[in-house]
Amino acid sequence: MIFRELAGAESRARTGYAGTLADPSSWLLNLFGGGETSSGITVSETTARNVVAVKACVRVLAEAVSTTPRHLMRRLKPRGRERMEDDPRWGLLRHRANRLMASRAAVEAVTGHVALWGNGYLEVERDQGGRPIGLWPRRPDMTQPEIVGEQRTAAGRIVGGRLVYRIGDGLGPNIVPEDDMVHVVGLSLNGLSGEPPLNALREAVGLSQAVESYSGQLFSQGGRPGGFLKSEKVLGRDKRKEVLDAFREAHGGQKKAHRVGLLEGGLDWKEVGFPPEAAQMLATRRFQLEEIARCFGIPKHLLQDTEKSAVRANIEEEQRGFLLWTLRPWFSRWEDALSLKLLSDEERARGISIEHFDKDLLRGDLKARYAAYHQARQDGWMNGDEIRELEGLNPMPNGTGEIYFVPLNMIPAEQAAAGLTGGERKLIHGEEIAIEDHLPESRAAEARERRSRASAVERRRLRSAYLKLFRRDAAALVGEEVERLRVGLSRLVARGHGAFLEFLAEFYGEHEGYSASRLQPVVEAMFEAVAPVAAREVGADLDELAVDVSERAAEYSRTFGKRHAGSGRRQLEALVSEFASSREAAAEAIRERLDGWAETRAEDASEREATQAGAAIARWVYLAAGWSVLRWDGAGAECVFCQRMHGVTVEIHGAFVEPGRVLEGDEGSGDLEVKQVVGHPPLHGGCTCVVTAG
Repeated sequence: MIFRELAGAESRARTGYAGTLADPSSWLLNLFGGGETSSGITVSETTARNVVAVKACVRVLAEAVSTTPRHLMRRLKPRGRERMEDDPRWGLLRHRANRLMASRAAVEAVTGHVALWGNGYLEVERDQGGRPIGLWPRRPDMTQPEIVGEQRTAAGRIVGGRLVYRIGDGLGPNIVPEDDMVHVVGLSLNGLSGEPPLNALREAVGLSQAVESYSGQLFSQGGRPGGFLKSEKVLGRDKRKEVLDAFREAHGGQKKAHRVGLLEGGLDWKEVGFPPEAAQMLATRRFQLEEIARCFGIPKHLLQDTEKSAVRANIEEEQRGFLLWTLRPWFSRWEDALSLKLLSDEERARGISIEHFDKDLLRGDLKARYAAYHQARQDGWMNGDEIRELEGLNPMPNGTGEIYFVPLNMIPAEQAAAGLTGGERKLIHGEEIAIEDHLPESRAAEARERRSRASAVERRRLRSAYLKLFRRDAAALVGEEVERLRVGLSRLVARGHGAFLEFLAEFYGEHEGYSASRLQPVVEAMFEAVAPVAAREVGADLDELAVDVSERAAEYSRTFGKRHAGSGRRQLEALVSEFASSREAAAEAIRERLDGWAETRAEDASEREATQAGAAIARWVYLAAGWSVLRWDGAGAECVFCQRMHGVTVEIHGAFVEPGRVLEGDEGSGDLEVKQVVGHPPLHGGCTCVVTAG
């Protein structure tokens, strides 16, 4: 064993501190049982674990890091993120690291390794396709990074080479490639390997062990220090031995302490040594606890020492500091190490990442949490389901928890300055009438304008609230579409273009109805929310209008199904026609198109339908209320096209823009060619405009 360790010294020297005879590296000290300290105690990573303070610090770190959930996240476009719970790597991070141990247990073990040895290792087990299927902890004292294949230039510089990991624990291959080893590095002087914390703590741990040993020996003697038996006359060697043996036999050890003794023949007892108070043993023990906790970054209240942190506010501040200055760096170490070995460069570039969900560590008490939730929901930046998820509860039924709310008095400043939102009705002589009917024409027009602005603001808010539901259903719809089309590509390769075209006709014939039924519930929910707003805008009672919201939602959904299925089918048929001479080329082109759909088709569809559905039901309400003119409202729009459309009016059955028209842009945007009739928003992808009654 010793010769194997010595033979590995050269590889260690390349990746870490090699040490000298005066200042040996930790691996050499551990080889011979650890380094001796000034207190005379030999300290190594193994013996240090017997010190209660070290054990407690390592336990706190390992348990805090391992019990904090690790999530595999994907960045969404244009904003937002989602969990990748359907990815196999999610299970490695959250549930089972390998077939023998849970993820929490593996992370806890490796975190403890880093805390003691400065390095932690997880070997990645992969299937035949190179996908990770297991993470196996490796002993840090028997695993070393090593650079192999390097060369030296004439100037002595090392160039080239590759990093591998040499393992001597007998549990796996002797050499592991860099890509198959998750290496969690502690505080490092070279970036490749960590420095063991005990290099700085060796004296503190040694003193702590010395105090423990002294205390044990002291109390084994009944809590009394040593001393001398004094004699007035000189005793011979045999007599001295006889007297001492008799005294130890009568009074030595804890069980014989406090017995009544007899000193005869002129003997007298003289006590020597320091009592515990004089040696300040308790103060020394407390100071060593502080030293060890300081090195590991652990607040003392987590080590059950609350003498100087008794005030609750102090403990809360220490808890925040522990998360910010101790755990956050540990989370970053783990995230970097796991991301480098479990994610590809392409995945990281696409915004896929591994993150720790550490919000639970800052959870307040019940009253404080509920007050914060109330404020968040009242201000409109959290919905009910998001709050319930943080509390471990299931979503509210029928999607009601996914809607965002804001206070009624939270309206744009210009609207508040204009006065009431309009639409006010009063009971006069038993008849409910609109106030504006009895106002001068100019003031009545102002009231209608205020109602239009308020309606536009409210419908934009509703669009934002329902956009999440559209995204959810569109993602499921497009996911099903892409998956089935990928399977159907086998017909193209095996049986030719004609067979694939038949498959497209059959598939999209079914997919049209599926698309309509999938989207109808959210369309109907949005119609029910938007229709009353549009009715109030024109001073009408929705119950008195001939608008069947359910039927309109079904009609709209059927139209969507035709549009969505027709667009997909036409795109793929065009590719089949373009690559009619080669099955392989056609299949490859279709695969690329499907990959693009998987990235953007759902988002594009949800953005478009959230805007279009709101405009469609508003138009139906205006028509039922007898209005004949629509007005485009692009207030607050960022694009030049919507800004120019703002305020344009058309007959309610007419078109704002005819197909083939080219809208002139600015230097940054270019021109926009309209390819279909635009009877109401959206004008383009991402458009959030609305229509109001003109």
